[in-house]
Order: sequence, then C-alpha cells, then structure tokens
Amino acid sequence: MFYSVPWRRYEGIYETPSTMSPLSIVVLISGRGSNLQSLIQAQQQGALNSALKAVISNRPEAAGLQYASAQQIDTVVVEPARFE
Repeated sequence: MFYSVPWRRYEGIYETPSTMSPLSIVVLISGRGSNLQSLIQAQQQGALNSALKAVISNRPEAAGLQYASAQQIDTVVVEPARFE
C-alpha cells in the first residue's frame, strides 16, 4: 500500500516525511472503523508519520470504538439527538 505524504518546505530546507513532526489525526467512524484500522496499520508499518489522537462516533455500539480503545486511543461518542 502506498501513501503519498507531501514534503514540507521550512526556511529553504525540504523535510522528508520521516523528519517531519507527526501529523495529529482524529478519526470519525460510525461502524467497524475499517479506515481507522488502515491508518493504524500504515502508522505501525512506518508509512504514515502520525499521532492518532481520538476516535469520534455517533453510535455508541460502533465496533471501531472498542478497536480504538484496545489501541489506547481516546474515544468519544456524540449523540446526534443532543443537536436537534
């Protein structure tokens, strides 16, 4: 799997993805969290220089929340009814 990460220019010096600061990521899910699992896998393989900060779901029973908790990632459930 290939992930394209842009290079960042800082004061005339180009940084490669391996020298850049980790990208902070929050993931939104509503079910299994398959995209979350792909992000975690890419991070573990070194293909993605990131820090997964939290997972947010609108469904408390979403399986991805348990997966995130098992990976020691903070989880939050936002009930849509609170915003009606």
